[in-house]
Amino acid sequence: MVNPRFIPENVFHYADIGYATNVEAQEAKKDGIEQINYLTLDVYARKSSTLKPVLVVVSAKTRPKYPTRLFDAKRALRWVKENIKFFGGDPDFVAVGGMLLALTPNVSEFQPGFEDVDTSVKACILINAVTDLSEKYSGSSTIDESLVKKHSPIHLLREDAVPFLVFHGDRDDFIPIESSSRFVEEYKKSNCYEFIL
Repeated sequence: MVNPRFIPENVFHYADIGYATNVEAQEAKKDGIEQINYLTLDVYARKSSTLKPVLVVVSAKTRPKYPTRLFDAKRALRWVKENIKFFGGDPDFVAVGGMLLALTPNVSEFQPGFEDVDTSVKACILINAVTDLSEKYSGSSTIDESLVKKHSPIHLLREDAVPFLVFHGDRDDFIPIESSSRFVEEYKKSNCYEFIL
């Protein structure tokens, strides 16, 4: 996260760059999205002669509802991979701050209209993240349990998942640290990458 009030002198801030295609932007308007900053992103870049790793979402403004938010994050990732080199970023080393973005690479269901775009990343950073939605909705007769599991990061872990850097405060009253601890344990069972919690 970058504090918008303080930008070091050696960092350039490029604000409100549109990452959606014209068609996608028109579709968003049909959803009632009129705010100018939706479907845009900001790039914070240091002047450098070599390409630097990129952290997404760079910072991208997505629509609030799920799964549209995930679609938009993948659209922002598409833009980054195609354009970040012009800002000094390395399109071959992109890390993200969203579990579902990291755990659903190239899943066409979450890439409507751009199914063939490579949405894989190199790493993921988590901060006090909800990892299992099925815990929140367990016992609810109105929730489809299979749907909840399908969209819970802990149930999307697979052998080829990217490395994760996990931060979670032990005094978090909103999301218990046990959520991240369980995610780390499940990740270790399915993967050989190292972790920091």
